[in-house]
Amino acid sequence: MKSFAKLFLLIAFLFIVAVSSIKLKKLATGGFKLTKLLHVKKVVPFPEDVNSYDLLKILNQPYRYLDRGTQFYVFESKDKKYVIKLLRSDRLTHTLLDRFFLTYKKRKRIEKYAEKTNSFISACKMADHNLPQETAVIYFHHHISSDLPTITLIDNVHLKQSINLNKYCFVVQKKVKLIKEALYDAQQNKDLVLGKKFVASFFDTISSRIQKNIVNTDPNFLENFGVLGETVVELDFGDFTLVPHLHENHKSYTSEIDKHAIQLKSWLIKYWPELVEYFDIQHQKNIAQ
Repeated sequence: MKSFAKLFLLIAFLFIVAVSSIKLKKLATGGFKLTKLLHVKKVVPFPEDVNSYDLLKILNQPYRYLDRGTQFYVFESKDKKYVIKLLRSDRLTHTLLDRFFLTYKKRKRIEKYAEKTNSFISACKMADHNLPQETAVIYFHHHISSDLPTITLIDNVHLKQSINLNKYCFVVQKKVKLIKEALYDAQQNKDLVLGKKFVASFFDTISSRIQKNIVNTDPNFLENFGVLGETVVELDFGDFTLVPHLHENHKSYTSEIDKHAIQLKSWLIKYWPELVEYFDIQHQKNIAQ
């Protein structure tokens, strides 16, 4: 009886360790698996407007897990200059059980996510084709190809996986610093000149997007904007939406600027009041266009 009890405790202990290990690994990797990535289907030739040498050079290095969002798994290049954002598909898939017992509620949820994914792909195309400078996007891959390499992805527990990029949907983007971090660093260094450059560039970036009739329906300024050198970019472009004639409607134009600008001004009032006057000048200058 004692031997049986010891065996039972040992099995229970090993089970707990196994489950804990799985959960810890999932936390460390954000639940990343190749099976959760969005495959591409349409076959098109390698785009002529992309410098293939530069792109292949950027991709020809290991990428380490950095973060995940509702649409992306994000990996950082070894040289820390770029990120690759791999589109997720796990919310679009059915489990084996779903094939027999797919509920109406879950089917509607999958349909809604599929619609959102299509909108997200359209937003990626806008960033790539219309706003590469304003978003720091280098390349958006949304078709089957044969020119791209197989690269190594490394997760936070140092597990390496090889991925053939020709088969998956992804974005290559220059790595940028979050604007809140860049502003804080400049403020700590009392670099008012640099702070003014950030403010002016912020308005330039938004105005450039609006001139192309594109809005960003996600107003989260502190997380969606970043800085590359002295230039402000919109690093999160997943909610870009085309609005015809936007720049011709002064009310809509002003509203799109203000929904982002109000957050920047709130930050400046709290942390860098010396910049508020310059902000107001730039704000008035841009909404008067």
